[in-house]
Amino acid sequence: AGAVGVKLSGLSKDAEKTQQFANDHTDKITALAVHHESKSMTYVATGQVGLVPKINVWTSHTMENKVVLVGVHKVGVCQLDFSPSGKLLVSVGMDKHHSIA
Repeated sequence: AGAVGVKLSGLSKDAEKTQQFANDHTDKITALAVHHESKSMTYVATGQVGLVPKINVWTSHTMENKVVLVGVHKVGVCQLDFSPSGKLLVSVGMDKHHSIA
């Protein structure tokens, strides 16, 4: 995993192929979760490694950050998952106790 989120567009046969990059992480992305809210709204959560790792929640359509969580974990984030409703996000840290937030 890298420190960049990538959005691919135009994957159909006749469409123009494009890529967009989200450079909001400062270290390697180590966790990712996706929640499909509707056809026009998909939320993505990405977590990174580092002494003060970030969790970014953003929309795949606009690549706009909705929430940035900092200081929740130490060492890094190894797992993310949305609740079925998409209103909650759980994260697991890379610390020796695998802290859950």
